[in-house]
Order: sequence, then C-alpha cells, then structure tokens
Amino acid sequence: MTDPATNNIVLTHIGSALAAVGFIQWLKSFKWVQQAMKLVTRTISVLAAFAVHIGIVFTWTPAPSGGWNFAAFIPSFSVLLIAAYHVLLQYFYNETAYQGFQAAQSLRTLAKAAPKG
Repeated sequence: MTDPATNNIVLTHIGSALAAVGFIQWLKSFKWVQQAMKLVTRTISVLAAFAVHIGIVFTWTPAPSGGWNFAAFIPSFSVLLIAAYHVLLQYFYNETAYQGFQAAQSLRTLAKAAPKG
C-alpha cells in the first residue's frame, strides 16, 4: 500500500502550479518578458501545464514489475481529448495560483499605501 502523504496527485498539481508561477514571477525581472507580458506568461503557463501533465502521467503510472514503462505511440483521438482536458486543468491550477499571488501583492501594496493613524 502506498502512503497517501507522498502519493497525492492533487498536491502534485498544486505544487507544480506554484512552481510555474514562481518561475513566471522570476522571469518578470527580465526586460524582454516585461515588453510582451501577457503573451509570454500565458505561453509559459500553457507549456508548464503540458510538461506537468506529461510528468504526472509518467511519475504516477509505474510498471507493475517496478520502475516505469515508457512507450512512444500515436494516441487515439479520445486519448488526445483526455490529455487536452488534463493540460487545461493544470493551466487552471497555474492561472488560479497566479491570480492569487497577484491579489496578495495588490493587498500588500494597498496596506503600505493606507494612511496611518
């Protein structure tokens, strides 16, 4: 039996989303990202969602004999739809984490600007 504390796919999604948001925030320090902010950050988020989906599928589907199976194949349309759904779900996690981070930064800015007294 596996330990639920170490084998939780939802926590993997959330942790990956937070890592993607942290990476995007770090990239914002570069001038080329600031010039095309929305396009760059959304593209990175979609690519991160795709990478996380592939990583989760690979990590959470070990071979019955131990280790992992790796097979390259041309997926059916239904498999592509399911994969697209999971990529969009991870993008949703990324976007939600990003919006939460932006809201927290806005609140911190408002708190600093509030009159004292």
